[in-house]
Amino acid sequence: LSMLLQVLQAMIKEDKAQNQERTTGMLTVPVFMQALKRLLYTKSDVNFLLLQRQLQVELENSVGREINYRDLLESDAEGNQSDFCELLRDQHVEEILEYGEHLAKTVRDMAAARHEDPKKMPLAMYRDAIVAADPEKPRFEVNTYLAQGANIDLKDLVDLEQSIHSCAPEVFLKNLG
Repeated sequence: LSMLLQVLQAMIKEDKAQNQERTTGMLTVPVFMQALKRLLYTKSDVNFLLLQRQLQVELENSVGREINYRDLLESDAEGNQSDFCELLRDQHVEEILEYGEHLAKTVRDMAAARHEDPKKMPLAMYRDAIVAADPEKPRFEVNTYLAQGANIDLKDLVDLEQSIHSCAPEVFLKNLG
């Protein structure tokens, strides 16, 4: 739901940029898809193509090449959402699971490659693993993952990362949940 809210906010921002700071609730298909691609930059080309096809199916009943993005992204009175929204949510869940598996493999590979004790790794190596798994991840998110995985307070992260604080890879991954 958070991701859908981010998409809606991005479309409102794009709408304002296209219409002298006024919101119309409408965007052209290319503008909508470009804004979506900028926001969800890690989404695969195949998933974007699937989203674009679903969008075309939903637009078959509408007039013109503009999208009422609010109708597309918001729930109706019964809590139902468009098929496009459902696909976007399903893809998001799948991508989260895939990323989790990718990150776990990266952490385990780094632990296995350690010449020292592979059962404990310093926090700096976990940072390296998170960045290796997703080089585009913003620093704040990397820090959040690192603190959560090591089960430490975010404000203590810098001090503990520079010390000899370490954590077992399986404990780290379990803490990430």
